[in-house]
Amino acid sequence: MELHPGRPALLLVAGEDDLDMCELSLDQTRLTMRQGAEITLRDFEIEWQRNGGGPRQYQAKMYQEQHSNQ
Repeated sequence: MELHPGRPALLLVAGEDDLDMCELSLDQTRLTMRQGAEITLRDFEIEWQRNGGGPRQYQAKMYQEQHSNQ
Protein backbone atom coordinates (compact mmCIF):
# COMPACT_ATOMS: atom_id res chain seq x y z
CA MET A 1 0.00 0.00 0.00
CA GLU A 2 1.32 3.41 -0.95
CA LEU A 3 -0.06 6.47 0.81
CA HIS A 4 0.58 9.97 -0.49
CA PRO A 5 -1.05 13.19 0.76
CA GLY A 6 -3.80 14.44 -1.53
CA ARG A 7 -3.98 11.24 -3.61
CA PRO A 8 -5.98 8.04 -3.24
CA ALA A 9 -4.17 5.09 -1.68
CA LEU A 10 -2.55 2.63 -4.06
CA LEU A 11 -3.37 -0.93 -2.97
CA LEU A 12 -0.90 -3.48 -4.34
CA VAL A 13 -1.34 -7.24 -3.95
CA ALA A 14 1.71 -9.46 -3.42
CA GLY A 15 1.96 -12.07 -6.15
CA GLU A 16 -0.21 -10.07 -8.54
CA ASP A 17 1.16 -6.51 -8.62
CA ASP A 18 4.83 -7.37 -8.04
CA LEU A 19 6.03 -5.48 -11.12
CA ASP A 20 4.45 -2.28 -9.79
CA MET A 21 6.08 -2.56 -6.36
CA CYS A 22 9.28 -0.92 -5.20
CA GLU A 23 12.33 -2.96 -6.19
CA LEU A 24 14.39 -1.72 -3.24
CA SER A 25 14.94 -3.84 -0.17
CA LEU A 26 13.62 -2.54 3.14
CA ASP A 27 17.18 -1.61 4.16
CA GLN A 28 17.74 0.25 0.88
CA THR A 29 14.66 2.40 1.49
CA ARG A 30 16.18 3.34 4.88
CA LEU A 31 12.77 2.88 6.48
CA THR A 32 14.43 0.64 9.08
CA MET A 33 16.35 3.70 10.30
CA ARG A 34 13.38 6.07 10.24
CA GLN A 35 11.74 6.45 13.63
CA GLY A 36 7.98 5.92 13.47
CA ALA A 37 8.05 4.09 10.12
CA GLU A 38 7.10 0.75 11.65
CA ILE A 39 3.51 -0.49 11.63
CA THR A 40 1.85 -3.40 13.35
CA LEU A 41 -0.13 -5.99 11.41
CA ARG A 42 -3.30 -4.82 13.14
CA ASP A 43 -2.71 -1.17 12.20
CA PHE A 44 -1.86 -2.17 8.62
CA GLU A 45 -5.11 -4.16 8.36
CA ILE A 46 -7.07 -1.15 9.62
CA GLU A 47 -5.46 1.21 7.08
CA TRP A 48 -5.77 -1.35 4.27
CA GLN A 49 -9.50 -1.78 4.87
CA ARG A 50 -10.03 1.96 5.44
CA ASN A 51 -8.59 2.52 1.95
CA GLY A 52 -10.86 -0.02 0.25
CA GLY A 53 -8.98 -3.30 0.61
CA GLY A 54 -10.67 -6.41 1.90
CA PRO A 55 -9.39 -8.40 4.88
CA ARG A 56 -6.06 -10.06 4.00
CA GLN A 57 -6.46 -9.22 0.29
CA TYR A 58 -2.89 -7.90 0.05
CA GLN A 59 -1.72 -11.43 -0.77
CA ALA A 60 -2.55 -13.20 -4.01
CA LYS A 61 -5.12 -15.97 -3.65
CA MET A 62 -2.43 -18.63 -4.16
CA TYR A 63 -0.64 -17.38 -1.02
CA GLN A 64 -3.86 -17.22 0.98
CA GLU A 65 -4.68 -20.83 0.02
CA GLN A 66 -1.18 -22.04 0.98
CA HIS A 67 -1.45 -20.53 4.46
CA SER A 68 -4.96 -21.86 5.04
CA ASN A 69 -3.81 -25.41 4.22
CA GLN A 70 -1.02 -25.38 6.81
